[in-house]
Amino acid sequence: METSTTGTADSKSSEAEPGSAVVRPRNPWLRLLAVVGAISITGSLTFLVVDVARLLGVDPKGLQGPRSVVSPTTVTIFLTYLALLTLVVFAFQRYVHRRPFSALGFRAPVLKHLVIGFAAGLVATGTAPLAGLITGSLTAQWNVPPEVSAFTLLGYYCVFFFVLLTGNSFGEELAYRCYPIEQLRDRPALMMAAIMVSAVAFAGVHFVIGEFSLGRFLIMTCVAWLYSYLYVYYRSIWLLIGLHNGLNFVGMTLGGNWKMGGLITLSGESASSLPALLGLLAPILVMVLFYRFRPRPGLGSEVGRPQSG
Repeated sequence: METSTTGTADSKSSEAEPGSAVVRPRNPWLRLLAVVGAISITGSLTFLVVDVARLLGVDPKGLQGPRSVVSPTTVTIFLTYLALLTLVVFAFQRYVHRRPFSALGFRAPVLKHLVIGFAAGLVATGTAPLAGLITGSLTAQWNVPPEVSAFTLLGYYCVFFFVLLTGNSFGEELAYRCYPIEQLRDRPALMMAAIMVSAVAFAGVHFVIGEFSLGRFLIMTCVAWLYSYLYVYYRSIWLLIGLHNGLNFVGMTLGGNWKMGGLITLSGESASSLPALLGLLAPILVMVLFYRFRPRPGLGSEVGRPQSG
């Protein structure tokens, strides 16, 4: 399926990038087909995880979000899912497209992008609750039972932070943003098609366990498009992981499950949907504009050496 970019290769099917040749198949439609196939497989893994959880006597609702249950079984299921998700992307990247796995956005700076993304995520999901606390429409209550020792709380919080930092944000950004975009960067129209497909799949997998909500589905789809724009422009998986983790951090902290980071419970009348939506999207839009008007990095250089077919 792959051909090496040599002097006889079709220039329209490959990118002339300084310092390296990029291996791509001649027909971009085959690349799009491979991307759709990979997204379909990664999406199907969510259904597999739900079935496995039920076979092991675990309520699938205990695997997602603030309702997550911390136990050896649930953590093992979670890590297995993450490993399979990464393995599927690795297999397609390495053996179908014959390109290095390191080309999927693993570029410096790492810490800087993680911090910037995380801060934007905190602002995005923390603005509405903070406004409610300031105006008095919301009140905060410490959620940890008084009989829980500080040592026990620290242990659970370490598990929560480990899951947050190494969890589905890595796998989802890899599978639904970095991988499809990287395969079709040289074909903008097909890349947009891949972004649309991956955004819908990304939003859809979140309702395999939870109850479907059209409003939340549309919001998550729009957020996925904005994530994709950031990656198209800056090609850093770390920026997306930081943003994703920042969004999850606030939701989990205010989620009510102290074993999964839910230290605070809010009560009262929350903001209406429009201000909450604006509060969610505004910081991400600011990031989009910030990177839009900055000088582009050296996007022509690939990370790692391409493999010849």
